Amino acid sequence: MTIAERPGDAQYLLANMQFWTEPVSAPEPEVVCFEPMVSSEDALNRPADRLNMAPHSSQQIVLQLTATPL
Repeated sequence: MTIAERPGDAQYLLANMQFWTEPVSAPEPEVVCFEPMVSSEDALNRPADRLNMAPHSSQQIVLQLTATPL
């Protein structure tokens, strides 16, 4: 699988991608979850690592996932 962020204003905002699946014994084991993250854990305690936004503003992050069957 290819995971790519499409830069906005020639800038990338996602620092990490976390993904996980359910065990085979789970009711829906085919599920794969992708969790894009702006920073690593504990980023709230590191101001330089946060994505800060002004009140009443918006930010768009476009993530493109491409899967090719084996």
